[in-house]
Amino acid sequence: MATNNFKAFANTNSANVTSQAEYEALAALLSGFQSGKASSAQINKVLRQSSTMAYVLAQFISDSASVDVLDNGSPATILANFKAGLTALTPGRLLNIQIFVVNGQYAPTPGTKKIIVEAISGGGGSRSGSTANGQTGGSTPGYHGQYCKSLFELSAIGTPLTVTVGSGGTPNNYGGATYFGPYMSLGGGNPADGTLSTSGAGVAGSAYHRTGAQNDSTGKVLANSSGTSLSSPIIQVTAGTACGFSAPNSPFPGGFRGRGADGVYASAGVSYTGATGIDGMVVVWEYA
Repeated sequence: MATNNFKAFANTNSANVTSQAEYEALAALLSGFQSGKASSAQINKVLRQSSTMAYVLAQFISDSASVDVLDNGSPATILANFKAGLTALTPGRLLNIQIFVVNGQYAPTPGTKKIIVEAISGGGGSRSGSTANGQTGGSTPGYHGQYCKSLFELSAIGTPLTVTVGSGGTPNNYGGATYFGPYMSLGGGNPADGTLSTSGAGVAGSAYHRTGAQNDSTGKVLANSSGTSLSSPIIQVTAGTACGFSAPNSPFPGGFRGRGADGVYASAGVSYTGATGIDGMVVVWEYA
């Protein structure tokens, strides 16, 4: 059983203390003892009131945080244990949110017991290409990155740990992978499937739905994109009239982070450069 060094003084019914009514009527209650001699009963009353509250607070810390509360001249330790005791009695409370938009280190906020990690990898780039004279065209959008939202018991993972945020894929390239230490691995989005150059109707690329991308988590998965990723095909009805260059929203809340690069529309007889996908993100929700 944890030790509490703080004791209530004169804490019995037969203690030599002035009555509550007399104490509340005492002039010194407002101004303090000024001169002369205070009675032992009055002094004992003051000591009992203050020491009783010190005992109650110290016992709360001892019980709730399961620690010794020692009268050893270390108020900083008592304060830290008091905070830990409050946290111990409020399980499930949101303590903090840590957001990573670049690579970094995750260190848990003191008192954290569970975390929800929400992450997405970088979106893929769109293609570069060229159009022939008399023909228009462009490139399809890149595919969005992989998304995952998982619950972890902090005791089950080692911290601090490295957070890697996948960058958006440059033209013709995959988006970067996102990692939450060794506990979450999300593959980057595919680059666009291809380009289109035509004077008539046509559809660029043969795919807009890809499967099998890396999407692994050791935590309890609450939501994810299950290794699938989406793009949009270009549809050109006639030369100069086309749609499908805008990338679809990513599965990350808001639809922006991890989005694939937009496709590029090109007029006749030009070379064009694809666009870069959107960087990923990692959000850590910390709970008591």
